[in-house]
Amino acid sequence: MHSVNYLTSKMATNVCNLSVNSILACAVCTELYNEKELRPKLLQCGHTFCLRCLTEILKGASEQSSDNRDSKLSCPSCRQETSLSSLSAMDLADNFAIIECLSSAKGANEACCYCEKHPDERIKFFCMPCHRLLCPCCALKHMSQNIHNVVKVEAAALKYKQKIQEALDYCKEKRHLLEKIVQESLNEKKQLSVFTLSLEHLRKNISDTELLTQKETLIQLDKCISRKQIPDQTQSSKLEHIAQKMERRNDPTPPGFWDASSSEDNDSSTRNYHQENTNFSCRNVSEMLSNRRTQGCLLNPIGVAVTDDGFVFVTDKSDERVKVFDYSMELLWHFSKPEQPKYNKPCFPAGIAISSLGYLVAIAEPIKQQVSVHARDGRKIFSLKQDWQCPFGVAVNTKGQIVVTDKCECGSFYILTVDWTCGNIFQIKVIDGLYQPSFVACSKTDDIVITTSNSVKVFDVTGSLRLTINHELGSNQFLHSPKGVAFDNKNNIIVSDYYSGKVVLLNSEGKWLMDIISGLQGPQGITVTPNSLLVITESLSHNISLHHFQYTNNHNVL
Repeated sequence: MHSVNYLTSKMATNVCNLSVNSILACAVCTELYNEKELRPKLLQCGHTFCLRCLTEILKGASEQSSDNRDSKLSCPSCRQETSLSSLSAMDLADNFAIIECLSSAKGANEACCYCEKHPDERIKFFCMPCHRLLCPCCALKHMSQNIHNVVKVEAAALKYKQKIQEALDYCKEKRHLLEKIVQESLNEKKQLSVFTLSLEHLRKNISDTELLTQKETLIQLDKCISRKQIPDQTQSSKLEHIAQKMERRNDPTPPGFWDASSSEDNDSSTRNYHQENTNFSCRNVSEMLSNRRTQGCLLNPIGVAVTDDGFVFVTDKSDERVKVFDYSMELLWHFSKPEQPKYNKPCFPAGIAISSLGYLVAIAEPIKQQVSVHARDGRKIFSLKQDWQCPFGVAVNTKGQIVVTDKCECGSFYILTVDWTCGNIFQIKVIDGLYQPSFVACSKTDDIVITTSNSVKVFDVTGSLRLTINHELGSNQFLHSPKGVAFDNKNNIIVSDYYSGKVVLLNSEGKWLMDIISGLQGPQGITVTPNSLLVITESLSHNISLHHFQYTNNHNVL
C-alpha cells in the first residue's frame, strides 16, 4: 500500500513538474531557466526569454544595423521592439517571479526526486508495466528481467499526460450529454406536470361545462319552439300522408327528416343510383326543405360541422357569422358578429370543427390569422395564433388534437396538442410543401385528408404523406376543383368538386368508386353525421343540402 501511494505521489509530482516546466523554459531554446547564462530577462512587451537567446538576437541585429548608438531588440514572440542603452542584454530587467519559481521547484525536486533505497541517486526512470519510479541503480536491476519496460520519466509523463487529457475530454463529453439529458428530463417533467394539472382541471370542469352547454341549448330550443307556428289542417294532413308513405317504404331516414319532393323524380333518382352501383344508395331528403327553411338565412355558406346530438354548425362568409340549425334546417341561433375595428377586410369564418367531447367549436378565421374556440352558444373560450398567413381548414382527431391548414402558395398544415380549457399549446408539428391547402378532415383512425387547389392528399397520424390523389381519377373521371372532404364510417373518402358540382366517393387507396351526387351549385364544406347523413354547403345556391346514404348488403366489394 505504501508503494502504491509512493508511486502515485511520484507520478503526480512529475506531471505537475512537466506543466510547470512549460512556464519555466525559454520559448526559443526550450531549456529551463537558471540564474546564470539562462537567466530569465523581461522585455518591455512583457514576454520573457533567457539571457543567452536574447544576446544572440541582439548580436544579429547589431550586425545588420549601421547605427550602434541606439540598439533595439525585437521580441521573438510579438515583434515589439525594446530599446537598449547599450549593446548588452544584461541591462534588461530580470523576471524575478520566474526566478522565485525556479528556487521553489529546485527545493521540491531535491525533496522528492531521490530513491528511497539509494538516497544519493535521483529518480530518472519509470517501469511501464509495474508503474514504478526507478533510480539508475534500480533500473539496471529491474531491466535484467525481460517482462519490464523501463523508460525515462519524461517520456512516461508525456504518455500519461496524453491519456489523462483523453480521459478528461471523454468525461467532459459525457458530462455535457448528461447535462442535456437532465435538462430534457426536467422540461418533460415540467410539461407532464402542466399537462396533469390541465387534465385534472378539465376533469373537474367537464361536468360543469356539460351542464352549462345543455342549459344554454335548452334555452335556445325553448326560444325556437316558442317562435314556431302550429301547422294548419292542410299542412298536418300532408305531413301525415308523407309519414305513412315513409312507414310503408320502411324508410331509414331519422326523425326530423322527410321526403319533401313527393313526385316520382326523387324515386327515379334513387333507382338510378342503385343501377350505377349496387353497393351504395344515396337519396336527397332535403332539397325543397332546405331551400324553403334557410331562405334568407345563408348568404355564402362554406364550412359545416355536426354534433352527435344533431346540431348543424355552418360558417357564412358573407354574413361573417356561425349559424346553428337543427336537423330540420330550422335556424336556432347564431354567433355574434365579431368586432373588427383594426381590420379593413370582412373577418369571415372559414373551416369549422367540433371538439372530440362535442361541447366546443373550433373556427378558422383567415383574416385574423387565428383559430378561435367557442362554446356552443357562441361564447369565446380562447384563440390560437401561430405563423399562419391564412388559416382556412380545421379538424379535430380522436386524440383531441387540432389540425389546421394554412392556405397559401407555400402552404402547410399544423397538428396542435392543446389544453382545451385555456388554449395552452403543448406540442406543435408542422408539415410543409402543400399548394393552397383548404379543407381538412380526420378519420376514426386519425388519418388526415387535405384538399389542395388541384389534388387530394392523405397523411397518417404522424403527418407522413401516405397518398396523393391528382385531378385525374381514372375511368374518365376528373376532379376540377376539390373543396370539402370527409371520411365515411368505412374510411372511404368523400370529396366535393366545386366547378363540376358533384360529390365523389373514393376508397382509402384513392381509387374512384362513384359519383355520389351531381348537379350541386358550388359545393364546398361537407360532413357525415353518425346517422349516415351527408351534409353539404352550396355557396352558389345559398343553402345546405342533406342526403341520406347507406351501403347495401354487398358493401364489402368496396
